[in-house]
Amino acid sequence: MSMTIPEIPSNRRVITVGNKHFLQPIKRRTKRFKTPLKVRKKIAAAARRFKLPILSVAAVGFPIGIAINKVGGIQGLFSAHGIETASASILRSFTGFDPRTGSFSWEALGEGLLPATAVFVINKLGVLRPINRALGRTRMPFRLN
Repeated sequence: MSMTIPEIPSNRRVITVGNKHFLQPIKRRTKRFKTPLKVRKKIAAAARRFKLPILSVAAVGFPIGIAINKVGGIQGLFSAHGIETASASILRSFTGFDPRTGSFSWEALGEGLLPATAVFVINKLGVLRPINRALGRTRMPFRLN
């Protein structure tokens, strides 16, 4: 006596309960994520948006702009002593030390390091978070810090 085993369809699986066997449909969609779809979309949308930090760019760009202005603009940077003068001016504004004269100046420090430090402190205190949140809701391409 020969026994034929029926072929199981590809969209079903055999479930055994005790000594009984049942064919059950295989779930096509399995849960892959623990976070809800709405949260995943929000995180993905936030990652796609780039916000320009205005205060941080200004704190770093201000001394660089002063240095380029002292040299005589962008064309002056490519002159014989343009890069040296600009780098000495940037070094002087961020450290207060002038390498050509060997002196220290608090006024020069106020041009570069103090604004950058103020932006860092404001960023750490979180003073501008409500403003940044409001700017984010309006989809502005920048933030304050």
